[in-house]
Amino acid sequence: MDYFEGVKNAIQAQIKYAQLNPGNNPLYGDVWGFYDTYSPVSEKWMVTGLPAEGDIDEGTISISAVISAIPFCPEASIKCLRTLYHEFKEEGIYTEKGFVMSVNTKNRKLAKKPDDFFQPINVLSIENYRSGMLWELSKKTPEYRASFEKAGLVKFKNQ
Repeated sequence: MDYFEGVKNAIQAQIKYAQLNPGNNPLYGDVWGFYDTYSPVSEKWMVTGLPAEGDIDEGTISISAVISAIPFCPEASIKCLRTLYHEFKEEGIYTEKGFVMSVNTKNRKLAKKPDDFFQPINVLSIENYRSGMLWELSKKTPEYRASFEKAGLVKFKNQ
């Protein structure tokens, strides 16, 4: 299994967990996205997005986890983001600085700030999904070409 397949499998596991919805959280199924994030419920940093065995899933979704999944599972990611936006737009899920960091589906609380760390990466992921521009540019650099070929991920034609 390569990196991309591993990431897709991890995303599919998150989606399956959300569909199973053992914590009976509203919107789970179409809504998923579990990652280290700020909890709008406890107002503390969550070390993992999913509860450890025996813990309770409080219903917090990391919006950056969903956005960063766009290159790997675009349909599911975009569907999730649209659902979150339509469900929480009145509460302010999207501001002039972008999406807030996280949202809790159970009590409808939002993180008070955007995810400043992941936002630049997320913008690049979205643009690459839309146009493929970043992948096309990266394929032209000797470092990427050598790394991807050495890893056996891509065989480039001589250009």
